[in-house]
Amino acid sequence: MENLEYEENIKITKFGTSHSTAIIPRKINERTVTVIGEKAFFGRKDLREIRIPNSITHIEDYAFAKCEEVRKINIPNYVKHIGNRAFSECFNLREIKIPDSVKFIGDYAFEWCKFSEITIPTGIKYIGDYTFFWCTELNNVIIPNSVKYIGKFAFQCCGLTEINIENVKTIEYGAFYCCRKLKSVKIPKSTKIIENYAFYECDHLEKIEILNPHCEICTSSIPAETVIYGYENSTAQDYAEKNGNKFIEIKNL
Repeated sequence: MENLEYEENIKITKFGTSHSTAIIPRKINERTVTVIGEKAFFGRKDLREIRIPNSITHIEDYAFAKCEEVRKINIPNYVKHIGNRAFSECFNLREIKIPDSVKFIGDYAFEWCKFSEITIPTGIKYIGDYTFFWCTELNNVIIPNSVKYIGKFAFQCCGLTEINIENVKTIEYGAFYCCRKLKSVKIPKSTKIIENYAFYECDHLEKIEILNPHCEICTSSIPAETVIYGYENSTAQDYAEKNGNKFIEIKNL
């Protein structure tokens, strides 16, 4: 028999079961379950599968953190909010789909997970700090045009081979730090600032193209071996000359 603790607003606050599969009910006493509460499944090393009903709209902080044996989670189409560290340290989580209904993803939400690809939902504007930190097997991420901000160390040590950041305005401190498989990056005209160490220790980053001639490029944000493509008299050229990077001019603005 499953042990459920819940509040008046039908928030699951604790879920106990002796089985390896946890099936969250859609209703309790004829009332709809809408929230998976903070730390509801925290540290459940016995679980391998979690089934979330389509009534859930909010997954709170640490809800599934340290569920180390869970392999796959399907987030239903009605979830709007994924809290801080919601799936942090799910070391064997290899498959997850985030629906377009999600409008907020918290800091550290998926750090140390094992999935190889992820699609950020359309409508997300902010990729939080450390969101995909040390997801070493993550080699493909689809970032929608809605994203304007990539947080600190958001993709540190990921296995990304390429990125498309079409409308991003801010690339924060260490956002792609130590992504050693990245080979080329195009920074769009929309980007206003590349913070310190954004691409630091991306050892195989052969080329970075910076399309905003006035983009602020902070200290140690680009490896010294990387060829910088940019416009004449741009901040990209200035950075290259100050830091010893080879610079190649883009001819047509």
